[in-house]
Amino acid sequence: MAVTGPAQATTNVSVPGGVPQIVSGAASDGISVAQAGHRLIVQNNGDVVVPAAPCVAVSKNQSVCPAAGVTLIDEAPRRSRPYLVYGILDPMSEKIVDRRAVLLAAGLVAGGVLLDGGPARGLARPSARRPATPDEAWAKLREGNRRWAADASTHPHQDLGRRAEAARKQEPYAVVVSCIDSRVPPEIVFDVGIGDILTVRSAAQTIDPLVAGAVEYGPAELDTPLIMVLGHQRCGAVTAAAHALKKGAKLPGHLQRIVDDLRPAYERARGDVDRMIRINTTMVVADLKAGELLAPRVARRKLKIVGGYYSLDTGKVTRLV
Repeated sequence: MAVTGPAQATTNVSVPGGVPQIVSGAASDGISVAQAGHRLIVQNNGDVVVPAAPCVAVSKNQSVCPAAGVTLIDEAPRRSRPYLVYGILDPMSEKIVDRRAVLLAAGLVAGGVLLDGGPARGLARPSARRPATPDEAWAKLREGNRRWAADASTHPHQDLGRRAEAARKQEPYAVVVSCIDSRVPPEIVFDVGIGDILTVRSAAQTIDPLVAGAVEYGPAELDTPLIMVLGHQRCGAVTAAAHALKKGAKLPGHLQRIVDDLRPAYERARGDVDRMIRINTTMVVADLKAGELLAPRVARRKLKIVGGYYSLDTGKVTRLV
C-alpha cells in the first residue's frame, strides 16, 4: 500500500475501552502493512497500532481490524475507502488529508464509524434537532450567518459521522435560492453542513419552470419549512442586465433570457443597480409564493418564503421580506 505525504507523529497515547494504542512515529512513502494475530504493524518508521482483537483477512488484499476501526488495503485495488488510524486516506489522491491521529483512534470506534465509513448500529453520532418550523429554520440560518460574518464559523455537520448519517436520508430545513456568483456559496454564508440545506442557484436567482421545480422539491417531497431567496451586493448578472437594458443592447445566446427576466426589476428600480438587486429578490419571493404548489403550504403556515440581501463587504445577510 503506497501512501504519499507524511503522517503527523503522535505522542504515546493509550485509550481505554479496547481502542488501539498509537506509538509515536512518522510515516513515509512506501508504507508497508503486516498482519500478525493481534498486532497490526505499520512498518517503515510508521505508527505502530496494537488492536485489542485480531485482524481478519476478508479477501486476498484486504484485512479488517474491528478493534482498530480500520480497513487496510495491502495492494490494489486502492479505490475502496481505507481509513488509517493515523489519518484519513483520500481514495482519489491517495494522500493523507486528515491527521488528527488521537481523535481518529478514539473516535472511529467510540463514535460509531465502521470500517467502510458507515455508522455502527445504534451508535450513530447525534445531530442537533432539525428545525421544525419556518421561524426556527430562519433563526438557524441567521445564527450561522452571524458566525460567518464574525469570522467564527464552526463548520457543523462536515465530518465522517454526518456524512454517514446523511447517506441514509436527508432532512434539509431550508431551500436557499441564490445567485451563481462564486462569492456567495450558501453553505459557507450560513455556516451549515451536509444535509442541512438544499441549494438552487441561477444567475441573479432568476426563476424559470425548471428552477421552480427544483425549489418546490424541498417543501413538496422533504417537508422543508423555509425557502430563502438570497440576492447579493454587486451582482454581476444584474449589473450586466442593467447595462444592456440601458443601451438597448442584445446579449448573445441564452444570456438575453436573463436580461428579459430582469427587465421588470430594472424598470421599477429606474436603473439603480443595487435597488434592482433588492427588487428582483422580492419579486422572486412573490412569484414563488403565488405558485400553485407552494401557495397552500404558505397559507397553512407550514412554509415561509423569505428574501435576503447578502453584503459582500460585511458577510451579513439582511432580511428584505
